[in-house]
Amino acid sequence: MSSFDTRSYWERRLADDWTLRGVGFRRMGSRFNEWAYRRRGERFVALVEEFVPERSELRVLDVGSGTGFYLDAWTRLGAKDVTGLDLTDAAVDKLRQKFPDLDIHRGDISEGLGDLRAGSFDVVTTMDVMFHIVDMRRFAATLRNVGALLRPGGLFIWSDLFLHGPEIIQEHVAFRSLYRIEAMLDNAGFDICGRRPMFFYMAEPRDMSNRTAWHAWRGVMRVAATAEPLGELAGRVGYRLDGWLDAHRIESPSTEFMVCVKRDP
Repeated sequence: MSSFDTRSYWERRLADDWTLRGVGFRRMGSRFNEWAYRRRGERFVALVEEFVPERSELRVLDVGSGTGFYLDAWTRLGAKDVTGLDLTDAAVDKLRQKFPDLDIHRGDISEGLGDLRAGSFDVVTTMDVMFHIVDMRRFAATLRNVGALLRPGGLFIWSDLFLHGPEIIQEHVAFRSLYRIEAMLDNAGFDICGRRPMFFYMAEPRDMSNRTAWHAWRGVMRVAATAEPLGELAGRVGYRLDGWLDAHRIESPSTEFMVCVKRDP
């Protein structure tokens, strides 16, 4: 079992910096993160419009709400009822101020449903959350708890790297293989509807088979992180490159969305 204290880490991080940079790529600066979240937002809207065309009666739970980026996105997309859940008091306190009309809860999805009612949501989203659940038992429990919160036929929309190569397990992140994830989703009662790229090269391309190209990417990003104008330039270029690649490729070496449906009992 991992000894990493996820809640304490995010309590400190969000208390110090409750911005897109605080929940995103901290070392890259604010302007890079603005471009990265612009990319996230556009791809998320396209994904929802593809898989959830009718949203007027939709009940949505967003897990790991952070600064509320996806709460705002769901609201703009016309979901009827949007609920937020975050691990930290730091985020929950600020989210309740920012979104006074939404229901915001504090809780750990890997530990249970808390005061959320089973079967009460049509969609659950966990964006850039699951790879922070390093312990395998907690990861499996999270999948089961998400399933319990969804009605039969409900959708689980989430993001991860879904590696085709070797798994990468570190102190505070775990990038698991697509093969393992497929098996765990099946055990939790989900069928996979599809995957779509979120990023290609705006986030680290951990699933690259060409290690020379991966090291080159890291070198470029280290330079870009040294000054805000360089981060701004990297963001602009990365945004346009990722947009072009998205029109020409269906597989990404970086973060992807996955859409799953809860099977009928």
